[in-house]
Order: sequence, then C-alpha cells, then structure tokens
Amino acid sequence: MNVNIVIVGGRLTRDPQLEQVNGKPRARASLAINRKRRSGDDEVVFLDITLWDAIAESFCRFHKKGSTVLVTGRLYQFDGKTPSGDPIKRLNLVADGWEFGGDADKRPSAQPKPQEDDDLAF
Repeated sequence: MNVNIVIVGGRLTRDPQLEQVNGKPRARASLAINRKRRSGDDEVVFLDITLWDAIAESFCRFHKKGSTVLVTGRLYQFDGKTPSGDPIKRLNLVADGWEFGGDADKRPSAQPKPQEDDDLAF
C-alpha cells in the first residue's frame, strides 16, 4: 500500500509569495513545525509548502509571516542541482487544503458587525 497524505501545523516563517505559473496561481511559503523533545528541548522542522489555484489565492489573502496554520496535502521530493552543480534533494508539501491555526483573535471576520440600536431603521 502506498499512502501519501500529510497534515502539519506550524507557523509561517515568511509572507507567502503568490505568482502566476502557466496562467495558474501558485503560492509558496515556509512552515516552522515545533516539537518538544523528552529532554525538554525544542526541535524545529522547516518545510516548504506549495499551493495552487484558488487555495493559493485565499491562503495569501489571509496569512502572513507568523500566522499559525494547518496544511493538508502530499509530500513531493524535488531533485535538482545547486548553482555549483552539486545534486540536491528537497522535500516539499504540495497542499490541497488549509485551515486557520490558533490565531483566532487575528482572523479576519466573515461576520458583519452588529448594528447599534441608534442605527436601526424602525
């Protein structure tokens, strides 16, 4: 059996970058994922994420450096070369969805503000 489903949560290390690739929106960002070790030390894993199409646009609209986010998707390994010609392998998360993390107080509100009694039309 081959399963490639990933769910990670962390904090963005930079503002997401939105660009057009072959006429499709693509966003790139980097996620810092923290874990406490038994010794009490923190271990941090940095993971590059790529988002496409409408989820890329909405991700960039609502997130910036420092935002906490949950991302679902699949792992993809990029094989390439450094400018000096040395081989390089890089692990990337290609996202198919995202959710807000723990920044509830910083989320944009979809709810309209309630009207004051003085503003009601009756």
